[in-house]
Amino acid sequence: MLDVLAIGAHPDDCEIAMAGTICALKQQSYKVGICDLTAGEAGTYGSTETRKQESQAASKILKLDARITLDLPDGNIRNSKQNRLKLIEVIRQYQPRILFSFYPQMPRHPDHFYAGLLAKECLFLSGLEKIRTDHPPFRPQNLLYFKELIIRDQPDFIVDVTEFWMQKMDAIRAYKSQVTGKGE
Repeated sequence: MLDVLAIGAHPDDCEIAMAGTICALKQQSYKVGICDLTAGEAGTYGSTETRKQESQAASKILKLDARITLDLPDGNIRNSKQNRLKLIEVIRQYQPRILFSFYPQMPRHPDHFYAGLLAKECLFLSGLEKIRTDHPPFRPQNLLYFKELIIRDQPDFIVDVTEFWMQKMDAIRAYKSQVTGKGE
């Protein structure tokens, strides 16, 4: 079971968007996990295996309690019944009180839009008894949104991650193929 589940489209999304917040939550003894909807296989840099190794390294840096990859098609995430059921199963299995995901309004990457939309819909749907999965119904209490790299609007709140800045940067740098152009 988790207290918090961050849902990103690709490995590295949650690290870039909220690694500092994850570190702050971990310091307060929250159990935190990340669910990557894809393996990042369509990215310009890095193979699927490289991306997997990078996400494992970042997970260790962040001291995550769980890292789940749903293997939805990178570059083609859609809000389908099949994809909703996969995410509902993760939510029910880990029972997080709080979800984080992309704000599903005009993001640069279509996968980020669908990640946020799936999180929003599955927050509610995961509590419905007539939707059958391997785990019983469970509904998280809250969904908090993060935005892409540039905050265009005034945020509702900001988490001071100064204390965790280097740990956040180390988690992002774990994705060498994505941020340094080195690697496969």
